Amino acid sequence: MRKKVVTLGEILIRLTTMDSERFSQAQKLEVTYGGSEANIAATIAHLGMWSSFVTAVPDNELGNSAVEFMRKNGVHTGYMLRQGHRLGIYFAEKGYSIRPSKIVYDRKHSAFTESKITDYDMDLIFEDANWFHTSGITAALSDNLFELTKVCMQEAKKRGLKVSIDLNYRASLWDFEVARSKMAELLPYADICFGIEPLFVPGEGGRDYKDINNIKRPYDFDTLNDMLAYISEYFDLEAIALTKRQTINANRNILQSYLYTKDNLYASKVFDVDIIDRIGGGDAFAAGLIYAINSENYTPQECIEFANATFALKHTIPGDMGILTLNDVHQLMNSDEGFDVNR
Repeated sequence: MRKKVVTLGEILIRLTTMDSERFSQAQKLEVTYGGSEANIAATIAHLGMWSSFVTAVPDNELGNSAVEFMRKNGVHTGYMLRQGHRLGIYFAEKGYSIRPSKIVYDRKHSAFTESKITDYDMDLIFEDANWFHTSGITAALSDNLFELTKVCMQEAKKRGLKVSIDLNYRASLWDFEVARSKMAELLPYADICFGIEPLFVPGEGGRDYKDINNIKRPYDFDTLNDMLAYISEYFDLEAIALTKRQTINANRNILQSYLYTKDNLYASKVFDVDIIDRIGGGDAFAAGLIYAINSENYTPQECIEFANATFALKHTIPGDMGILTLNDVHQLMNSDEGFDVNR
């Protein structure tokens, strides 16, 4: 059976300063496209699996350009609606050394944020699909999109698809405690969860389990195992996955990933990465794990190694999306040393 992954979210124009300039210095901006679920669909397509992206873009040249961009990256675009008046934008200032990167959003009243549940044909979107993915970013954009996210998760679950969600908190979109409550409302319809915050996990006295146990990053392996076991059982999840990032500076991170499934916690090996562009790294991780689980050829340990390699490699690629082949990922997974030129 051919595997078909469906993602729901917003695609944005990305405008990036050149050569790590500050916004106030920039005289020109580099144009590309991005957005969490768009990035995941594109990365999965580059790895060789069928993927589609569900969204709404304006019926104008910018909307057409966004659709063409996704097509160029191998993604099925038949469920990208043409309606509304504008495409969302985000501005990225690339950091350097001790100065972090910055992002500014301009996405209010975009075609996607103003779309409604009735705009989407669930029978068409989920036809022959086996996996559905979305994120907390989409759920945070508006009340309508929270309901759309919830309905899509419910419909996918009802139709027998695996459902995954990346909690993906953005402080600019909603309050942390509100996000915790809202994500807890969605998680009963998920099979796989990426991340553990923002999520309200009830513990003793009605307080959050993580708060009661003072569980904060960086996570200790044993503490993480107990916490993920509790969350997995409470929400009846098949798996929980998360990344660990040690930031040396804006250009160098040390990366590792974890997968909890079937009462076992798996840790990937560690990569020390020099960074070209870290935006979209978490999306590449999610795409890698979705691909690996769908392929059915990987053990849980190999799944997290595959996802972590995809995560690490994205940091070496400009733009939002993980332009990676299956060979790229396998080569890094199997390379303990030596990164010479491939000839």
